[in-house]
Amino acid sequence: MPFTFLPDTSVIYNRKIIDFIQDSTLAEYQPIELDHVTEVPKITIILSRVMLAEVENQANQTKPQENVGLEVLQELYALMKQKKIHIETFGKRPTLEQIKLNPGGELDALIRKDAFDAKAILVTADEVQSSIALVQGIDVLFTMNLPENQKEQSAESDEAGIEEFFDDHTMSVHLRGHCLPMAKRGKPGEWKLEPITSEPMEPFSIAEIANRIIRTAKNDEQSFIERNEAGVTVIQLRKYRIVICRPPFSNSYEITAVKPLVQLSLEDYHLPQKIYDRLEIAEGILVAGNPGAGKSTFIAALSRYYLEKNKLVKTLESVRDLDVPPEVSQYAPLNGSLEQTSDIILLIRPDFTIFDEVRVESDFKIFADMRLAGIGLVGVVHASRPVDAVQRFIRRVELGVIPNIIDTIIFIDAGQVAEVLCLEMTVKKPSGFTDKDLSRPVIEVRNFLTNELYYEIYAFGSDVIVAPVGSKKRSNKRRIKESYPPLSGSKNGKSKYYGADDMIPCEIYRRKKAYVISVDPSLSNQYVNFYANGNLIFSATLNKQGEIYIRNNSPVFSKIVSTLKKRRDLFASLE
Repeated sequence: MPFTFLPDTSVIYNRKIIDFIQDSTLAEYQPIELDHVTEVPKITIILSRVMLAEVENQANQTKPQENVGLEVLQELYALMKQKKIHIETFGKRPTLEQIKLNPGGELDALIRKDAFDAKAILVTADEVQSSIALVQGIDVLFTMNLPENQKEQSAESDEAGIEEFFDDHTMSVHLRGHCLPMAKRGKPGEWKLEPITSEPMEPFSIAEIANRIIRTAKNDEQSFIERNEAGVTVIQLRKYRIVICRPPFSNSYEITAVKPLVQLSLEDYHLPQKIYDRLEIAEGILVAGNPGAGKSTFIAALSRYYLEKNKLVKTLESVRDLDVPPEVSQYAPLNGSLEQTSDIILLIRPDFTIFDEVRVESDFKIFADMRLAGIGLVGVVHASRPVDAVQRFIRRVELGVIPNIIDTIIFIDAGQVAEVLCLEMTVKKPSGFTDKDLSRPVIEVRNFLTNELYYEIYAFGSDVIVAPVGSKKRSNKRRIKESYPPLSGSKNGKSKYYGADDMIPCEIYRRKKAYVISVDPSLSNQYVNFYANGNLIFSATLNKQGEIYIRNNSPVFSKIVSTLKKRRDLFASLE
């Protein structure tokens, strides 16, 4: 003989009440004490007005679960129309005072009271609700008592809503209302956006998939909702990172799902032994690269490498989407703050923490604070060049501590380790400076494998200069060659020394905001005349390096440009 059942809010939102009706769980259920339940000719679902008020409130507040609750109520009504169940409502709507007391469990208490008064079996997925109801003498059908394999099958069937759009070569899927479903396929550095089908998707179809994803994330122990706000929901559904956008945040329903394509080990990158040795001692590593370059895959390989070295590894992620081994704990923002999470990590003291990703102002301060506290850090940043990863720290942390928090930069391009740089602090005269009195602290950025100097970072007045040197420097002489064809007498486009034998030779080259005319340094602070084709162009006093700067806004600037274009000789004279 069937009985009456009263579902609470938890089994409405996880759809278990529908599953129980369809798989005959309710029909076959045997209560513990028959005296406290009501036998009826047909399965009767009693809807508490407290539960209905909660569903209505969620819907009015445009919560992401709103469609789930309303959809389940509509399905219950459809089952009643099919004469599979009977539905009744029971109890009173909660008062304003009771709603205010809800954080303490007041509404749950009202639902238990309705179940007791109606002599119904309480159906719940809330462990606290179940335990208290049993103490109060209420018969309970608790969903956690279900066999584990039944839960897994339900999760897998729901997950197929997004999984069916993926294949072995698909990194991400992009679904949008009234548009073709698109997939990004290929490999790092060679991605192509391709249509999945030839038919556009309707917004209601995408909304249905979104609801199934949310339901699965709430019920699956390996999935979780990372961010849940009006208009957007971020979900980690097992291996899929999913972003669901809705109006008013988006002008249409939209789903973006991303999954890792491959799982590599560090050996798959064929790195020189010198880099392995560096990874053994490096404690402030930045992994940089463009979006989709393969940073997350490399980070996952690096985490496995450190685990093999018996290191304790944790991750600090805004969205926990790294494909790391189960031995690696993945931490999310605590109370919405990564700073609070970093406080916990300081107590745990792991050997290495992977920070994915360092992006906003507070992230850089957290990175610096944890490094100075002695924790090994691997930070992930978006950057189009290796040096850009360092530049993102400039002004956010003091220049002098940058080498103490960053010692190695690994740049990923097209899924491979394209370049490895190292940072060191020294005191010297920056390249290009002639006065020894201008020595200062300089951060040298070198190629780790060749030790070639690429960049120098130093303070110049109130500015911080990132100056390319060595093979990374684009010479000013080359700029002259690109702007104008080589003048007669020059070799290979190099700057020419202008003038006759009885005149003072001078060299002219271009800088960003000026032309520089260089004469003999022994003539520093001398007043000289400059001639072209026998005509006086201008007169000026040389600086202590024997040079004169002609800025772009100078009246003489146009004369210099005209002289170069007409391929005329330029020389200097003291007369």
